[in-house]
Amino acid sequence: MEIKVNNYKLRIDEENLEKISSGNKLIYSPHWQNYLEVVESKQYAGKLFKNLGISPAQAMDFAMLGGKDGKIEYYIIYILPGEILEGQTSWIKKGTGYQYQGEILDICEDMKISFQKEIFKLPNPIDAPLFQMNVWIHLPWILEE
Repeated sequence: MEIKVNNYKLRIDEENLEKISSGNKLIYSPHWQNYLEVVESKQYAGKLFKNLGISPAQAMDFAMLGGKDGKIEYYIIYILPGEILEGQTSWIKKGTGYQYQGEILDICEDMKISFQKEIFKLPNPIDAPLFQMNVWIHLPWILEE
């Protein structure tokens, strides 16, 4: 299936989507549970994940980056089978590392995403092209202590 997310045109390989997402089981942590509780209740995020054919729980990597103004910043990586057909996505060498030069999209006030062709987190588990979606999101803590 082909979908449009702002300036990106993506082709999602539905046949391989289940193969990729079935192994994405992150270890439980309170921060992971908080992320899922908030994101799954938000309309904007729910629509994005539904259009991509995945659940927010199907992340490949998850990190809590810090907190500010009563919100916690999370960084999440999703791996999707398919291709980026249109949209800027590139990395440039900078010093001893790389810097992302692609377009970062504001999905809503507290959520940004980007797509990239380069997959840095894992070898390709299927014989098909993959791309990566990066999510940065600031969320309140909603779990009871």
